[in-house]
Amino acid sequence: MAVTLYQHDLAGGERLKVSHPISDLRDWNFNDKTSSLIVDQKTTFFEDINYGGARWELSAGKYTLGELAAHGIPNDVISSFYF
Repeated sequence: MAVTLYQHDLAGGERLKVSHPISDLRDWNFNDKTSSLIVDQKTTFFEDINYGGARWELSAGKYTLGELAAHGIPNDVISSFYF
């Protein structure tokens, strides 16, 4: 299972594909850069590092910028996540 984060909408720009939780996306040079993503399993995303701040749960699927906004996730705010 994996999560793929994309820098731009519609899976564009730089990408980061990982198969493990990340408590600090700064370590991967991807903090506050996510505009679309693909989730292979239910995943909880967080506004702050170390699983802090606002949190959002997404089921498996592909999410564009608009779909993230519909789930209450602003553009470029994801800093950590786990599944």
